[in-house]
Amino acid sequence: MKRLFLYAILAGLLFCGCHNPEPSPEAPTATLPQAQTVQTEAPTEQETVPAQTEAATEPETTPVQTEPYDVPIYLVEEIAYTDSRRMQYFYDDALNLIREETWDIENNLLCITYYEDHDANGMPHRARVEWADSEPYYINYTYREDGKLLSVAEEGFEDSGCEYIYNAQGQLIEKRSMYEGEPFEITYLEYTGGVLTKVWRVDQAGEIGFDGVVEDGRILEKYFPDPGYESRLLYRYDERGLLIAREVEEYGEVHPNVIYRYTAEQVVDSRRAAYLRELQNILLDII
Repeated sequence: MKRLFLYAILAGLLFCGCHNPEPSPEAPTATLPQAQTVQTEAPTEQETVPAQTEAATEPETTPVQTEPYDVPIYLVEEIAYTDSRRMQYFYDDALNLIREETWDIENNLLCITYYEDHDANGMPHRARVEWADSEPYYINYTYREDGKLLSVAEEGFEDSGCEYIYNAQGQLIEKRSMYEGEPFEITYLEYTGGVLTKVWRVDQAGEIGFDGVVEDGRILEKYFPDPGYESRLLYRYDERGLLIAREVEEYGEVHPNVIYRYTAEQVVDSRRAAYLRELQNILLDII
């Protein structure tokens, strides 16, 4: 079960002292890891520093955000209410994800995952998973030439993991959860005009696992049509389109489930930012 839980975190990619939390995303009081700062070089003597005008009210060093993709937002903490766990994510100076820590509500470190063998896009090709009460094991990631994820599987169990299928436009259309080389459930995605419009999951018997509600390319909810226990997962986004909370609706009542926290650094390489978003989607396991 630990390994199935980890697959849910890592890829297909995920997670405190939270005392009777309220549904609001501000409820948790866990300490965030120290955000890193991207240093900028001071102008040399040969460079001309733009003169301040009287109308200028912002300091000269304030970064200007012209494209949302130029400022990648990366995940730093995930708080899961259902199993009282806190996941923290740590990055190196190049914003490569290098470590993930899982803590329980009593602040005991349960698991550390070390992400290794990063490629030029910053995507890890291997992860070493160390639970406190078991031997470490490894997770391998494979990618297409364009950097999109192809598969995630535990080392030694390559026929049991997750596989990702894309259309000619490079859009994810299937996520296959595999066991001994056969899919036991498949998530399907449909697009209209290049925008995600439909998502649903079926199991090996052809039964619907969940049916998703999509708006503006975002998954807003997943409905689980179990006759004995009907429930929904609700996804909340901020004004930037970042997933900030997941809630569970049971018998008409909504409860907090997971809260996500991010930080941002000014980065001008929009291609690099695209891969950070790809990695974030893997970690959040929205699909």
